[in-house]
Amino acid sequence: AVALQLQQECETSVNSYTGVMTALLILNCQGLVASILLGETPLP
Repeated sequence: AVALQLQQECETSVNSYTGVMTALLILNCQGLVASILLGETPLP
């Protein structure tokens, strides 16, 4: 649940960008969440 919330916050924060940049940033959000779920990245 924490990871999903983090992803939603991350995606919301990039909604101010447009076009390709937004897509890349959202993918980055998902990658961040995935790495946290896999335990590769410690939570802040």
